[in-house]
Amino acid sequence: MHLQNILILTASFYFYSQLHYSFVFYLGGLILVAFLSGLWIRKINSFQKPALILSIVLLSSCLVILKYTNFGIDIVNGMGARFDNLKFLVPVGLSFYTFSTIGYVTDVYRKKIEPEKDLICLGAYISFFPHLLAGPIPAATKHLRQFKQQRVFDPSNIEPAVRKIIWGLFKKMVVADNISISVDYCFARAESLNSISLYLGIVLFSFQIYADFSAYSDIARGVAKLFSIDLFQNFKSPFLSRNPGEFWRRWHTSLTRWLTDYLYKPLGGRSLGKMGSIAVILFIFLFSGLWHGSSINFVLWGLLNGVYYVVYLLCNQIKHYDEAPDKHRWLPSLATLGKILLTFHLITFSRILFKAENLVKAKEYWNSLISNHSFSWPPTFLYAHIHWCLLLLLMEWMQRFRQHPLDVSNNKWIRYTMYGAIVLIVILYHKKLSLQEYYYFRF
Repeated sequence: MHLQNILILTASFYFYSQLHYSFVFYLGGLILVAFLSGLWIRKINSFQKPALILSIVLLSSCLVILKYTNFGIDIVNGMGARFDNLKFLVPVGLSFYTFSTIGYVTDVYRKKIEPEKDLICLGAYISFFPHLLAGPIPAATKHLRQFKQQRVFDPSNIEPAVRKIIWGLFKKMVVADNISISVDYCFARAESLNSISLYLGIVLFSFQIYADFSAYSDIARGVAKLFSIDLFQNFKSPFLSRNPGEFWRRWHTSLTRWLTDYLYKPLGGRSLGKMGSIAVILFIFLFSGLWHGSSINFVLWGLLNGVYYVVYLLCNQIKHYDEAPDKHRWLPSLATLGKILLTFHLITFSRILFKAENLVKAKEYWNSLISNHSFSWPPTFLYAHIHWCLLLLLMEWMQRFRQHPLDVSNNKWIRYTMYGAIVLIVILYHKKLSLQEYYYFRF
């Protein structure tokens, strides 16, 4: 087990150093601080809470300084000051593994886990290369123990692992990278395009960011499975959600879990009464917006989604569904379809703020979307790849009660044929289009 963790740690640091040599110092520093903090918090009998707070401040300091200093400067400059922005190289994945380390020391403080006495083991858990750059964010209570035990290669893991990787490659290279061209075109020419084209652009962006981000998570889970390590399922068909609450339980579930466990519950959550709970919910969404990016766009995006959630909550429409919609139907009922479409469009229109370069560009896009009603059919390339989006949605609807969208048959030859066909499609599209950076690497 110890040798396995040494190999994982070495491979992860080497992998990370290929992006930039300096990144490994940030990662190594956070691992060391988390390791020492866990031992310190458990060792002292008094002042454990101040020790936890100090540990969290130390662990979050790199993220705050590198990611939010210029945002603070912009705010001060907006009040009349004249400070130049600083140039920082922000390590890819810093937001993700910072949250991993904070979660670890908090769980030690809460006595949910014992502090890890093996630095190599903790380092392998935090730096594990499949989830290092863009999640899923691991939970020490569930995932650390997998690095504390001997892992034996299991041949039965090969097919589910390869299936996840193939599906991830399809979503990234065939869906996300192709429609990103149409999305960028729409946002670059918002003032000159009509409402139909701009509506198509923002809908395609919803599919792009979902296909892109969930693709990384699928590939990460597939690679981890080959190491006999199970990671969180980060996406659970979010476009089938019937209200914003359900959407956020299906979208980036590891972040939702982290925000719930380490912010919502400690701040009081439901125990504060209706108004107190609403205030906490809005704060959580504001925090989530800032986690995604240091700009007013992300602040407003987070708050807008918080408002969606609160409105549904006040109308008693935040339903905690135990299963996917319309279990015994081939097609959704009209009521279910209406709820799904409303939720999808609320989330999608908020993403104008998410995608636009700044608030001015977001306003331009929105104003053109609601006012440029001149009818002309969108350029062909804008909808040339929309069939892949529809196929993705159809697969998730048809397979909504299975473990995976590609789990289509008990006959292995049917499954293998389908895997081969998808690989062929990926290869053909890869020849036409170079692989683009994953969208969430910027966060």
